[in-house]
Amino acid sequence: MDIKKDVQKQFGRSANSYVTSEIHQKGKDLQKLIEIANLTGNEDVLDIATGGGHTANAFAHYVKHVTAVDLTAEMIKVAKAFIEANGHHNVSFIQGDAEELPFDHYRFDIVTCRIAPHHFPNVNKFIESVHKVLKPGGIFLLDDNVSPEDDDQDQFYNNIEKKRDYSHFRAWKKLNGFVCWRKKGLI
Repeated sequence: MDIKKDVQKQFGRSANSYVTSEIHQKGKDLQKLIEIANLTGNEDVLDIATGGGHTANAFAHYVKHVTAVDLTAEMIKVAKAFIEANGHHNVSFIQGDAEELPFDHYRFDIVTCRIAPHHFPNVNKFIESVHKVLKPGGIFLLDDNVSPEDDDQDQFYNNIEKKRDYSHFRAWKKLNGFVCWRKKGLI
């Protein structure tokens, strides 16, 4: 079965549980992402693979607008309900693929992606898509699961994760947990 169909099936049937998940909802990493972003209140933010909407919800309080995108329609629906129940009306919701983002070039000041790229079958296409939509000088904030540096342990970890969650594609070796990348200019 296609990994993207697996992702939609897995997250479609468990969308509500992601909204209430303690790990996704109350992770200290949410506040860290906001701190790293150094927000002014004028930012247009894209949250890729929004899931239950926790990152979009956290940023909505501090920025001009957030666009929450997810591959799975059910996730968009529960994220929208969660975020609007928290009183945020500066968030729009779009079903879309992280590897083929449906937005114009240089549209967003900040792009976030939290606890999701380990489900993406082509991480290079994902990074290229982020680069396309991020404004020069914009910030890309990535936070995801990581695998051990040792090759055998890396393989073991990813095999276990795939058995635990068939929509898991691959966790990558770490770069200090977070990636913060500022786009320097045009390609």
